[in-house]
Parts: sequence; structure tokens; C-alpha cells
Amino acid sequence: MIITHLQSEVNHLIFLYFTTIGVLQRDADSPEIDKIKEDLLNEVKKCLERTKKYSEMNIKEVKVSDKLEFTLNYAKDYLSEGYEFLDWLIE
Repeated sequence: MIITHLQSEVNHLIFLYFTTIGVLQRDADSPEIDKIKEDLLNEVKKCLERTKKYSEMNIKEVKVSDKLEFTLNYAKDYLSEGYEFLDWLIE
């Protein structure tokens, strides 16, 4: 169950990544761009916190197949790169 939450948050983070880029490009000339940017950044921050929480939880009691475990470990490398980008974006 925890893995499902983590997968959901990672998917949401990827969605936010592309949404943020698209919305900021689309609304760059809008007088409300600061509010839009602030709303998006707040959602990214919340999602990052949830993702970090789920990825740091001890999930030993959850049985996963070897293939899924390999996939999750492999994905952690990409998550750290995504965190770096989002941290840069938030700053």
C-alpha cells in the first residue's frame, strides 16, 4: 500500500513538472503570473514533501517482487535528479 502511495506521488510530481512549465510559458504575460506561480510552487513543495516521506518510510513489511524492487531502486536515481531540478525551480 505504501508503494502505491509513492507511485501516485511520483506520477503527480511528473505531472506537476510538465504542468508548471506549460502554464508558466502560457501565462508569462498574464498580470496574475505571480499568483499562478506561487500556487504551482506550493503544490510542488507539498508533493515533494509527501514523496520524500513515502520514499524514506521503512517498508520492509511490504513484499514486492524482485523485478519491482529493481525498478523502484532504479527510479530513485531519477527522483534525485528531479528533486534537484524542482529545488532549482522553487528558488
